[in-house]
Amino acid sequence: MASLSAALDTNSVRESARNLVYKIANGETVYIGGYYALNAAGYLTEPTDTAGVRLLGIIQGFGGGAADAGGALPLSVAGDTSASPVPEAIVDVESKLINDIAVSGASSIADVGSAVYLSSDNWSADLTLTPTTNLPPIGFITKSNSATSFEVYLYSAAEALALAKQPSYLKATLHTTVLEGSASANIAQIKPPHAGVITAIYSRPTGFDAGYAAGDQSCSLMVDTGAVSGGVIRLIESQCDAIGDLDAFTTATAVTNTSGNAEFSAGSLIRVILAASGTGFTAAVDTVSFEIYIEYTELPS
Repeated sequence: MASLSAALDTNSVRESARNLVYKIANGETVYIGGYYALNAAGYLTEPTDTAGVRLLGIIQGFGGGAADAGGALPLSVAGDTSASPVPEAIVDVESKLINDIAVSGASSIADVGSAVYLSSDNWSADLTLTPTTNLPPIGFITKSNSATSFEVYLYSAAEALALAKQPSYLKATLHTTVLEGSASANIAQIKPPHAGVITAIYSRPTGFDAGYAAGDQSCSLMVDTGAVSGGVIRLIESQCDAIGDLDAFTTATAVTNTSGNAEFSAGSLIRVILAASGTGFTAAVDTVSFEIYIEYTELPS
Protein backbone atom coordinates (compact mmCIF):
# COMPACT_ATOMS: atom_id res chain seq x y z
CA MET A 1 0.00 0.00 0.00
CA ALA A 2 1.14 3.53 -0.73
CA SER A 3 -0.49 6.94 -0.30
CA LEU A 4 -0.70 9.23 -3.32
CA SER A 5 2.16 11.59 -4.08
CA ALA A 6 0.76 12.78 -7.42
CA ALA A 7 -2.59 13.23 -9.15
CA LEU A 8 -4.19 10.19 -10.79
CA ASP A 9 -5.35 9.91 -14.40
CA THR A 10 -9.16 9.48 -14.15
CA ASN A 11 -9.88 8.97 -17.86
CA SER A 12 -10.75 5.33 -17.13
CA VAL A 13 -13.32 6.30 -14.46
CA ARG A 14 -16.89 6.47 -15.76
CA GLU A 15 -19.25 9.14 -14.48
CA SER A 16 -22.11 6.67 -14.28
CA ALA A 17 -22.26 2.94 -13.71
CA ARG A 18 -25.95 2.62 -14.52
CA ASN A 19 -25.56 0.44 -17.63
CA LEU A 20 -23.07 -2.42 -17.34
CA VAL A 21 -22.17 -5.04 -19.95
CA TYR A 22 -22.11 -8.79 -19.22
CA LYS A 23 -21.38 -11.87 -21.31
CA ILE A 24 -24.44 -14.11 -21.76
CA ALA A 25 -24.30 -17.69 -20.44
CA ASN A 26 -23.93 -20.41 -23.04
CA GLY A 27 -27.32 -21.49 -24.42
CA GLU A 28 -29.20 -18.89 -22.36
CA THR A 29 -31.70 -16.81 -24.36
CA VAL A 30 -32.17 -13.37 -22.84
CA TYR A 31 -34.70 -10.69 -23.80
CA ILE A 32 -34.75 -6.91 -23.78
CA GLY A 33 -36.83 -5.81 -20.80
CA GLY A 34 -36.24 -9.04 -18.89
CA TYR A 35 -34.70 -9.17 -15.42
CA TYR A 36 -31.42 -11.11 -15.24
CA ALA A 37 -28.69 -12.19 -12.87
CA LEU A 38 -25.13 -13.46 -12.79
CA ASN A 39 -24.47 -17.17 -12.33
CA ALA A 40 -21.63 -18.51 -10.21
CA ALA A 41 -19.35 -18.51 -13.29
CA GLY A 42 -19.91 -14.79 -13.94
CA TYR A 43 -22.23 -15.08 -16.98
CA LEU A 44 -25.63 -13.47 -17.44
CA THR A 45 -28.52 -15.85 -16.77
CA GLU A 46 -32.17 -16.02 -15.77
CA PRO A 47 -32.49 -15.51 -12.00
CA THR A 48 -33.37 -19.10 -11.12
CA ASP A 49 -33.47 -19.99 -7.42
CA THR A 50 -29.99 -21.51 -7.45
CA ALA A 51 -27.02 -21.13 -5.11
CA GLY A 52 -24.44 -18.61 -6.33
CA VAL A 53 -26.84 -16.57 -8.49
CA ARG A 54 -26.62 -12.77 -7.94
CA LEU A 55 -29.41 -10.40 -8.99
CA LEU A 56 -28.51 -7.63 -11.47
CA GLY A 57 -31.27 -5.78 -13.32
CA ILE A 58 -33.19 -5.23 -16.56
CA ILE A 59 -31.63 -5.68 -20.02
CA GLN A 60 -31.60 -2.52 -22.16
CA GLY A 61 -29.75 -3.79 -25.25
CA PHE A 62 -27.02 -6.04 -26.61
CA GLY A 63 -23.41 -5.90 -27.72
CA GLY A 64 -20.52 -8.22 -28.49
CA GLY A 65 -21.72 -9.40 -31.90
CA ALA A 66 -25.38 -9.57 -30.94
CA ALA A 67 -26.77 -7.80 -34.04
CA ASP A 68 -28.54 -10.00 -36.58
CA ALA A 69 -27.39 -10.62 -40.18
CA GLY A 70 -29.21 -7.53 -41.41
CA GLY A 71 -27.57 -5.29 -38.86
CA ALA A 72 -30.78 -4.66 -36.90
CA LEU A 73 -30.71 -4.84 -33.12
CA PRO A 74 -32.56 -7.97 -31.95
CA LEU A 75 -35.09 -8.26 -29.15
CA SER A 76 -33.48 -11.45 -27.81
CA VAL A 77 -30.07 -13.10 -28.01
CA ALA A 78 -28.83 -16.62 -27.22
CA GLY A 79 -25.54 -16.93 -25.40
CA ASP A 80 -22.62 -18.67 -27.12
CA THR A 81 -19.42 -18.64 -25.08
CA SER A 82 -17.46 -20.24 -27.96
CA ALA A 83 -18.30 -17.38 -30.34
CA SER A 84 -15.90 -14.51 -31.02
CA PRO A 85 -16.89 -12.09 -29.75
CA VAL A 86 -19.11 -13.67 -27.06
CA PRO A 87 -22.63 -12.14 -27.18
CA GLU A 88 -23.16 -9.54 -24.45
CA ALA A 89 -26.10 -7.73 -22.91
CA ILE A 90 -26.35 -4.22 -21.51
CA VAL A 91 -27.99 -4.29 -18.07
CA ASP A 92 -29.45 -1.35 -16.15
CA VAL A 93 -28.31 -2.09 -12.59
CA GLU A 94 -29.92 0.93 -10.88
CA SER A 95 -33.03 0.83 -8.65
CA LYS A 96 -36.49 1.41 -10.13
CA LEU A 97 -40.14 1.94 -9.26
CA ILE A 98 -42.71 -0.20 -11.09
CA ASN A 99 -46.33 0.90 -10.83
CA ASP A 100 -49.58 -0.95 -11.48
CA ILE A 101 -48.13 -4.45 -11.14
CA ALA A 102 -49.68 -7.58 -9.65
CA VAL A 103 -47.80 -9.38 -6.88
CA SER A 104 -48.81 -12.96 -6.12
CA GLY A 105 -49.86 -13.26 -2.48
CA ALA A 106 -50.46 -9.52 -2.05
CA SER A 107 -54.03 -8.25 -1.80
CA SER A 108 -54.28 -5.11 0.35
CA ILE A 109 -52.54 -2.10 1.88
CA ALA A 110 -51.39 -4.41 4.67
CA ASP A 111 -48.84 -5.80 2.19
CA VAL A 112 -47.05 -2.44 1.80
CA GLY A 113 -43.47 -2.94 2.99
CA SER A 114 -43.49 -6.67 2.23
CA ALA A 115 -40.45 -8.14 0.50
CA VAL A 116 -41.03 -9.19 -3.12
CA TYR A 117 -39.29 -12.11 -4.84
CA LEU A 118 -38.67 -13.29 -8.41
CA SER A 119 -37.22 -16.54 -9.77
CA SER A 120 -37.70 -16.00 -13.53
CA ASP A 121 -36.81 -13.23 -16.00
CA ASN A 122 -40.48 -12.12 -16.27
CA TRP A 123 -40.92 -9.43 -13.62
CA SER A 124 -44.14 -8.29 -15.29
CA ALA A 125 -45.96 -11.53 -14.35
CA ASP A 126 -43.94 -13.44 -11.74
CA LEU A 127 -43.46 -11.12 -8.75
CA THR A 128 -44.47 -12.90 -5.55
CA LEU A 129 -44.42 -12.65 -1.76
CA THR A 130 -43.29 -16.29 -1.55
CA PRO A 131 -39.62 -16.28 -0.50
CA THR A 132 -37.00 -17.98 -2.62
CA THR A 133 -34.44 -20.29 -1.01
CA ASN A 134 -31.21 -18.95 -2.51
CA LEU A 135 -32.07 -15.51 -3.88
CA PRO A 136 -32.61 -12.35 -1.84
CA PRO A 137 -35.77 -10.29 -2.40
CA ILE A 138 -35.83 -8.29 -5.62
CA GLY A 139 -37.55 -5.35 -3.88
CA PHE A 140 -40.55 -4.44 -1.73
CA ILE A 141 -44.09 -3.09 -2.09
CA THR A 142 -44.28 0.68 -1.66
CA LYS A 143 -47.94 1.37 -2.47
CA SER A 144 -51.27 -0.46 -2.82
CA ASN A 145 -53.49 0.75 -5.67
CA SER A 146 -56.02 -2.08 -5.39
CA ALA A 147 -56.18 -5.76 -4.51
CA THR A 148 -54.42 -6.60 -7.77
CA SER A 149 -52.30 -3.50 -8.43
CA PHE A 150 -49.22 -2.39 -6.51
CA GLU A 151 -46.19 -0.16 -6.77
CA VAL A 152 -42.91 -2.04 -6.25
CA TYR A 153 -39.45 -0.68 -5.57
CA LEU A 154 -36.83 -2.82 -7.33
CA TYR A 155 -33.45 -2.95 -5.63
CA SER A 156 -30.34 -1.92 -7.48
CA ALA A 157 -27.75 -4.63 -8.08
CA ALA A 158 -25.70 -3.16 -5.21
CA GLU A 159 -28.67 -3.29 -2.82
CA ALA A 160 -29.50 -6.87 -3.87
CA LEU A 161 -25.87 -7.89 -3.36
CA ALA A 162 -25.88 -6.37 0.13
CA LEU A 163 -28.97 -8.45 0.97
CA ALA A 164 -27.40 -11.65 -0.39
CA LYS A 165 -25.38 -12.15 2.77
CA GLN A 166 -23.64 -15.28 3.86
CA PRO A 167 -25.74 -17.30 6.30
CA SER A 168 -25.73 -16.19 9.91
CA TYR A 169 -26.43 -18.29 12.97
CA LEU A 170 -28.50 -18.24 16.10
CA LYS A 171 -27.43 -20.63 18.85
CA ALA A 172 -29.21 -22.41 21.67
CA THR A 173 -27.49 -24.62 24.27
CA LEU A 174 -29.35 -27.68 25.59
CA HIS A 175 -28.08 -29.50 28.68
CA THR A 176 -28.76 -33.22 28.41
CA THR A 177 -30.81 -33.08 31.62
CA VAL A 178 -33.60 -31.43 29.58
CA LEU A 179 -33.51 -34.47 27.30
CA GLU A 180 -34.15 -36.99 30.09
CA GLY A 181 -37.93 -36.70 29.82
CA SER A 182 -40.16 -37.98 27.05
CA ALA A 183 -42.99 -35.42 27.04
CA SER A 184 -43.37 -32.61 24.54
CA ALA A 185 -41.83 -29.42 25.92
CA ASN A 186 -40.41 -26.05 24.96
CA ILE A 187 -36.76 -26.52 25.91
CA ALA A 188 -35.11 -23.39 24.48
CA GLN A 189 -36.11 -20.05 22.99
CA ILE A 190 -34.30 -17.22 21.18
CA LYS A 191 -35.31 -13.66 20.26
CA PRO A 192 -33.48 -12.75 17.02
CA PRO A 193 -32.19 -9.16 16.62
CA HIS A 194 -33.41 -8.80 13.03
CA ALA A 195 -35.58 -10.44 10.38
CA GLY A 196 -34.51 -13.57 8.51
CA VAL A 197 -35.44 -16.92 7.03
CA ILE A 198 -34.24 -20.20 8.56
CA THR A 199 -32.34 -22.37 6.07
CA ALA A 200 -30.82 -25.21 8.14
CA ILE A 201 -30.26 -26.59 11.65
CA TYR A 202 -27.19 -28.32 13.07
CA SER A 203 -26.16 -29.72 16.44
CA ARG A 204 -22.82 -30.38 18.12
CA PRO A 205 -21.95 -31.70 21.62
CA THR A 206 -19.84 -29.53 23.92
CA GLY A 207 -18.53 -32.53 25.89
CA PHE A 208 -18.82 -36.29 26.22
CA ASP A 209 -19.53 -38.93 28.84
CA ALA A 210 -19.11 -42.64 28.20
CA GLY A 211 -21.70 -43.25 30.93
CA TYR A 212 -24.61 -42.53 28.61
CA ALA A 213 -26.44 -45.76 27.86
CA ALA A 214 -29.68 -44.48 26.34
CA GLY A 215 -31.13 -41.38 24.75
CA ASP A 216 -32.82 -40.68 21.41
CA GLN A 217 -34.79 -37.45 21.14
CA SER A 218 -36.14 -35.39 18.25
CA CYS A 219 -36.39 -31.61 18.42
CA SER A 220 -38.12 -29.25 16.00
CA LEU A 221 -38.44 -25.49 15.56
CA MET A 222 -41.32 -23.07 15.91
CA VAL A 223 -41.40 -19.39 14.95
CA ASP A 224 -43.81 -17.67 17.32
CA THR A 225 -46.81 -20.05 17.19
CA GLY A 226 -46.10 -21.68 13.81
CA ALA A 227 -44.09 -24.84 13.15
CA VAL A 228 -41.19 -24.62 10.70
CA SER A 229 -41.54 -27.18 7.90
CA GLY A 230 -38.82 -29.81 8.16
CA GLY A 231 -35.82 -29.04 10.30
CA VAL A 232 -36.19 -31.87 12.80
CA ILE A 233 -32.91 -32.50 14.61
CA ARG A 234 -32.27 -35.88 16.23
CA LEU A 235 -30.13 -35.95 19.38
CA ILE A 236 -28.80 -39.39 20.34
CA GLU A 237 -26.60 -40.53 23.24
CA SER A 238 -24.08 -41.99 20.79
CA GLN A 239 -23.42 -38.40 19.61
CA CYS A 240 -21.89 -37.44 22.98
CA ASP A 241 -20.38 -40.57 24.54
CA ALA A 242 -16.84 -40.44 23.10
CA ILE A 243 -14.17 -37.78 22.58
CA GLY A 244 -14.41 -38.13 18.81
CA ASP A 245 -17.98 -36.78 18.98
CA LEU A 246 -16.69 -33.29 19.83
CA ASP A 247 -15.63 -32.79 16.23
CA ALA A 248 -18.91 -33.95 14.69
CA PHE A 249 -21.92 -31.93 13.55
CA THR A 250 -25.35 -33.47 13.06
CA THR A 251 -27.56 -31.97 10.36
CA ALA A 252 -31.33 -31.77 10.64
CA THR A 253 -33.76 -32.84 7.96
CA ALA A 254 -34.16 -30.19 5.26
CA VAL A 255 -35.93 -26.95 6.17
CA THR A 256 -38.48 -25.74 3.62
CA ASN A 257 -39.96 -22.25 3.81
CA THR A 258 -43.54 -23.38 3.18
CA SER A 259 -45.84 -20.34 3.01
CA GLY A 260 -43.21 -18.32 4.85
CA ASN A 261 -43.24 -20.43 8.02
CA ALA A 262 -39.42 -20.40 8.25
CA GLU A 263 -39.36 -16.58 8.29
CA PHE A 264 -39.04 -14.52 11.44
CA SER A 265 -39.08 -10.83 12.35
CA ALA A 266 -36.92 -8.90 14.77
CA GLY A 267 -38.29 -9.82 18.18
CA SER A 268 -39.99 -13.03 17.05
CA LEU A 269 -39.71 -15.96 19.42
CA ILE A 270 -37.90 -18.98 17.97
CA ARG A 271 -38.52 -22.09 20.06
CA VAL A 272 -36.82 -25.49 20.17
CA ILE A 273 -39.52 -28.06 20.88
CA LEU A 274 -38.84 -31.52 22.30
CA ALA A 275 -41.07 -34.08 20.58
CA ALA A 276 -43.08 -36.52 22.65
CA SER A 277 -42.43 -40.29 22.73
CA GLY A 278 -38.65 -40.09 22.47
CA THR A 279 -36.23 -42.12 24.60
CA GLY A 280 -34.99 -40.01 27.52
CA PHE A 281 -31.27 -39.63 28.11
CA THR A 282 -29.95 -41.53 31.11
CA ALA A 283 -28.32 -39.45 33.80
CA ALA A 284 -24.53 -39.20 33.51
CA VAL A 285 -21.74 -37.94 35.70
CA ASP A 286 -20.22 -35.23 33.48
CA THR A 287 -21.90 -32.05 32.29
CA VAL A 288 -22.71 -32.40 28.59
CA SER A 289 -24.68 -30.02 26.40
CA PHE A 290 -25.68 -29.85 22.78
CA GLU A 291 -25.24 -26.60 20.88
CA ILE A 292 -28.06 -26.09 18.38
CA TYR A 293 -27.10 -23.86 15.45
CA ILE A 294 -30.00 -22.26 13.56
CA GLU A 295 -28.70 -21.06 10.19
CA TYR A 296 -30.59 -18.19 8.57
CA THR A 297 -30.34 -15.59 5.84
CA GLU A 298 -31.11 -12.03 6.88
CA LEU A 299 -34.16 -10.35 5.34
CA PRO A 300 -35.31 -6.73 5.26
CA SER A 301 -37.24 -5.95 8.43
